[in-house]
Amino acid sequence: MIIILCKLRSNLDYIYIKQGNYLLQVNIYAYVSNVKIRSQSVETLENGGIKTELELRDDSTDTYTTCIIYSNSLEAFSDQIQSAQIIRMHRARIKKTINEKLFLYGKLKTAGFAVLLFSGRLGDGFNPVYRSSAKFTISPDYKERVGLII
Repeated sequence: MIIILCKLRSNLDYIYIKQGNYLLQVNIYAYVSNVKIRSQSVETLENGGIKTELELRDDSTDTYTTCIIYSNSLEAFSDQIQSAQIIRMHRARIKKTINEKLFLYGKLKTAGFAVLLFSGRLGDGFNPVYRSSAKFTISPDYKERVGLII
């Protein structure tokens, strides 16, 4: 199940991905079912772009939800992300493809967008294994939210 926290009216509500609106910013916990990493740079030593495409599972649809995270080669995100992890994204955006399918996206090291990764294994204490920002704080109920997804 993908748990999405988004700003609706004056408070924060949880919704399913299929209820999201185009260009809505969301905070999300999700199960990563597949990972594809593509380098957009021909020079591996330069600070080139990396596109990480994730397939996230959601109880609200029969298919996966695509998420694209852009980063540079100097960041550790593409080395840390794996299938069967839990991802927590802050200020991801929702967009529609030409065929009306929704997907999530964000770029690391831009204002507001940040990522936390959890191992996704029961019994590991649900401690984060990666943070894209040292300032990314964890909510007091994060263990409960991660536990709902596993």
